[in-house]
Amino acid sequence: TGELGRRAARSARLALASRDAAEGKLGDLGGRFADLPMEDALQTRERADVIGVAELLRQGNEIAALGMLTERKVEARSLAPADQLLLARALRKVGLLDQSRRVLAGIAATTTGRLPDGYYEETGALALAHDDAPGALDVVEQWRAARGGNAPAGAIALKARARAARGDARGATEA
Repeated sequence: TGELGRRAARSARLALASRDAAEGKLGDLGGRFADLPMEDALQTRERADVIGVAELLRQGNEIAALGMLTERKVEARSLAPADQLLLARALRKVGLLDQSRRVLAGIAATTTGRLPDGYYEETGALALAHDDAPGALDVVEQWRAARGGNAPAGAIALKARARAARGDARGATEA
């Protein structure tokens, strides 16, 4: 109701919008902010859009997430890094390889410390989508080096797929 102040009202509306997004009621998001002051409504609506896109990505509804991302003009960098990886995967799956590469580059540029394994998995999958088996093998080496010389299972699987894509059946079997 706003009795506890603008900030509390905005936070409560955002929580309700988040619940709506999790339940798939994306049409209800706008109605949550109708009677807030204009600046609060815009700020809260933008945050609700980010939450909605992230929920759709987590639920595997990639087409709806990409549609909402475009329609509501949500910036990829406003998503959490794990959600950005899901976005990069969704973009790759629908054939938007350059956009996927940009999202991954943004993750690499803003991540401090060690990059998550999902980053390397998606970068390797993107290289394979470009028919760049040597590039995927480079990703395997970067991944292994980032892990202190230990190759995680995902890196070994990527190496096998890259060698198979290159036509090296023996190397794929060895990996």
